[in-house]
Amino acid sequence: MVKIVHASETTWYRWASDVGRLPVLRSGSVTSLEHISVPPRTGRPSAVRAADVLEAALAIWTTEGYHQTGWREISDATGLSIRTLIRHFHTRADVLMHGVPESTARFRNALAAIPESAPLHGALRVGVMDSLPHDPLHMSLAARSSRLVDSVPELSAAAHRAYVPWRELIVSRASACMPDAPGAVHQAIASAYQTATLTALAESELKVSEGAQRASVEVALSWLDPNRLSSSSDC
Repeated sequence: MVKIVHASETTWYRWASDVGRLPVLRSGSVTSLEHISVPPRTGRPSAVRAADVLEAALAIWTTEGYHQTGWREISDATGLSIRTLIRHFHTRADVLMHGVPESTARFRNALAAIPESAPLHGALRVGVMDSLPHDPLHMSLAARSSRLVDSVPELSAAAHRAYVPWRELIVSRASACMPDAPGAVHQAIASAYQTATLTALAESELKVSEGAQRASVEVALSWLDPNRLSSSSDC
């Protein structure tokens, strides 16, 4: 037993949370510490753990509502303190966007491997498809996240900001391929590819396999092919 004199309850709960113990209060003062099962709270969550947080958050938001819940529900579901969650994700919207930097990096690497002389749509289609998650869990989370983003304007705005570097890759490629086109056209192309990708992901949420979800995105992107558009009987 460790006896503590003149320690406030707030101070001790903060200290105890850091060491994985909680104080036992007797007569309004902290007189001992008792081991309990508290998840570790040290270190930045790994990619797998970030996915666990996202999965828990999606389960909460899709059943109870995004605006009807807060950090407390995510904390209770994951075992992470609210302080830890905010330190690593800053905002709840950032929980949904945690995979965007990795997606952007995959997109960048894929485009770098494609000659600049390649047709623009073909290069972008390959790059976008490679930017998608490469495993079933993260693909499913991406689809569920996209569906939620579509239904909450605040999250749509957050996604628009998070995807700026992703869109800039398309703007850069389009400007190199079509240097005479106005910048607004390059931006419109980037927005079209982002919208097609995320909307297709959202619509694919209920599909049972990663392959079916990827196929939904590829079909949507195929309609951005200028050759397909020009050959359509409806145009």
